[in-house]
Amino acid sequence: MSGLDRVRPRTPEATATAASGELRDQDGKRALFSLTPETKSTAFGSVTIDCGSCGEQSVLAPLQALRATLPSLHLIFLRRDHPSYLRCPACNKFSWTRLSVQL
Repeated sequence: MSGLDRVRPRTPEATATAASGELRDQDGKRALFSLTPETKSTAFGSVTIDCGSCGEQSVLAPLQALRATLPSLHLIFLRRDHPSYLRCPACNKFSWTRLSVQL
């Protein structure tokens, strides 16, 4: 028995339809070579961390966010733009960050 049991043998009808363009995937090539940034999924309860030094945005599950925020310092009234000082998950450095929870 060969390792290619699930591969169908080529038939003249299958090659003719592929050559005529009936099976053309319009979005596949565009999605592969597009330059648009990928959207990060924000599920209920997920935490987004915006780093002030590297500029990256990390989306974490609640348990991962709890691990990432220990140890941390939060100065909400003194620093309005990035009030939390913690280790950034993207650059792995302690920096001022902004936290937001998806509800």
